Parts: sequence; C-alpha cells; structure tokens
Amino acid sequence: MKHNFFLPLPSLYLLTCSFAACSFATCFFAHAGTIEEQPFFKAITGKWTGTGQLVSNEGTSTSIKEEWEGKFNDDGTFSISGARQWGDDSQDFQWVFSRNPSTELYECEYTQTGLDQPLRLEVSVTDTRIELKASIGDPGSELKITNSIVGKTIEGTVLFTDSSGTATLKGTVIHTRRKAG
Repeated sequence: MKHNFFLPLPSLYLLTCSFAACSFATCFFAHAGTIEEQPFFKAITGKWTGTGQLVSNEGTSTSIKEEWEGKFNDDGTFSISGARQWGDDSQDFQWVFSRNPSTELYECEYTQTGLDQPLRLEVSVTDTRIELKASIGDPGSELKITNSIVGKTIEGTVLFTDSSGTATLKGTVIHTRRKAG
C-alpha cells in the first residue's frame, strides 16, 4: 500500500516511537497546576531505553530502539530528548512540553533530525497515560500514539491509519529506565 504522508515516510515513522508531539497543540489534562506537579511527567523523569517492533499491513516488520532522557527545565517546561534507531536509519529528537496558565492546557513542540518544522498533535495526559493524535497525509489519515505507565515500564502503542480508517502500521515499544552508571 502506498503511503501519502506529508513527511517522507521514514521520517514520519521514526517520530512515532517517541512520546509526545505537538507544537502548541491542545491538551486535555487530569491534573491542574504547574507542569512540575503533573504526575505523568514526574514519573518519566530520568534516562530510558525503548525497544519494539512496528508492523505494516503488508507484514513488513521494523525494529525500533530509542535512548532518551526526560527532565524538567529551568524555564518551566518538560523535555524528552534522545536518539532513535529505526531499522538502519537513525535520528535525534526532542519533545518540549509546557503548560499554558491562561488556558490551563499543555502544549508541546516536537522536532527531529530531517524534519523541516515542528509537528503538531493533539495531546491528552492523565496521571499514568499520555495520548497523541495527528492528522497525516490524506484527509482522515491519522497517527495515534499512546504511552501508559505500567509498573516500572512505559508501554507505548503506535497506530497509523489511512483515510478509510484501515491500519497501515502498528506496533508496541516498551520503555525501561536505564540503570545509573
């Protein structure tokens, strides 16, 4: 199946294994206050490694590996910065989250190597889960990423659908905290 995404296919796929992406996107949240008080962001602070597989609707499987760090910044934002290996391709990426005190919504900007401008997604976050959605390519095509804290891991699911709602790529990435040292 041919993909008609607005980004080159490898670049778009590479961004999916990370966490959150959006540039000043609307975000539903279950916890008021500053970003430093939000339990989800507190829980993902530190250094992590993610590994998993994404499978196309044709059955082609691609291995994913990420190393990243989540941290609170002096300017009141939370960032996730790291490197990703997607099959034979590699990229650096960064997600920067902020909370708009006027609207009480979270905002995020995602950048990566080879991406000309930040990507915008809808973001919703609770104490233990973050969900991202973006329209991509043809009208009705969508990217959905969900990351849930489960015990000491973060379980991430990725789903691309075409304009008819048919899954074109899906998979799971499990993130584990890296040991100090």
